[in-house]
Amino acid sequence: MGGGGRLPDEIFQEYNHRYSRHAPETMVKVFDDYGIKDNFSYATDWEDVLSHLKTKPVILCGDWTPSGHIILLKQILPNGLIQVNDSNGKFSAHTGQYNKWLSGENDLWLPASLLKWCNYTIPGSRAVWAHRLG
Repeated sequence: MGGGGRLPDEIFQEYNHRYSRHAPETMVKVFDDYGIKDNFSYATDWEDVLSHLKTKPVILCGDWTPSGHIILLKQILPNGLIQVNDSNGKFSAHTGQYNKWLSGENDLWLPASLLKWCNYTIPGSRAVWAHRLG
């Protein structure tokens, strides 16, 4: 790629007109093009997400917005909290609302709160839509 701008802008310009930004397969293509290993599944078991987070990040899809939204799970901390980056701002798991005036960078979540807002792909399970990176 290339172009000298910010990486998110570069990716948007490169892929936006050829692929759907709502399709997880587009992210698989972007990661592949940038040489990033991506293990994507529509039905990743929640325990696999937590295990992967011990060493590498996960991109997770959830119902944080009416149309769905993705966030980056950066790591699971020794105290059990999950550190995330959310481009939409700071989300309140209690109210289900965003404060877009506050940064969602390095926000801390309880695993149960994250799981509450996930898109479950298999009813009655804890299978979630996730990209396990690295």
